[in-house]
Amino acid sequence: MVCLKKIIGFSLITLNGLLLAAQPKVVIKNYNVNVPISLPSLNEMAHDILAMAKKDYQISTNWFENHPKTVIGLTLGSVYFFINSYLVRGRFIMQDANSWSNWKNDTNLSDLLNKPTNQLCRELYQSILDKYNNNNQSDLINPLVCFSRDLEQELANLKAFCKIGNVLHNSKINFLFLITAHNLEQANDKINRLTYFKKVITESLQISLNN
Repeated sequence: MVCLKKIIGFSLITLNGLLLAAQPKVVIKNYNVNVPISLPSLNEMAHDILAMAKKDYQISTNWFENHPKTVIGLTLGSVYFFINSYLVRGRFIMQDANSWSNWKNDTNLSDLLNKPTNQLCRELYQSILDKYNNNNQSDLINPLVCFSRDLEQELANLKAFCKIGNVLHNSKINFLFLITAHNLEQANDKINRLTYFKKVITESLQISLNN
């Protein structure tokens, strides 16, 4: 609670300072630049700013203390929204037919692993060109860059989904987020597929560079 009060106080002081800075400036003509600024005036200004900040700080802390249920509700709501945003991204990728995690979705991972690597690589590379080359058959690099970017993004989102999902599942509160053990198994399978696709393309490029 002490830490929260300090944060609120600092924020209010900063806000008051910004509001004062945003006020229209009065332009005084025919002034004498040699007249020094009065030090007491600066002290009075600082005193007034601190007084206003302390007043706003007290009002805010009183509100927090008088509305604990509202504060707790807002906090829990924010946490729920934050966690759910990661879960929604993972679900979207798993349901998106155009995501790389769903490439050859009609073939399970074990069958893909048993498929000749060269053949799988050719099929994957052709799919990459079809998706990214924009009818420019001469551009062979940019499609691979786009593929790598999208694949890494999918991996990051699915790993976050699994990490958060496992914590929720182990804490027995996964039902609040509509996440099941099947969802986690599905996400892990997608991660393994993406990791294998990445390995196939990377090894193929290394072989090509060595030759």
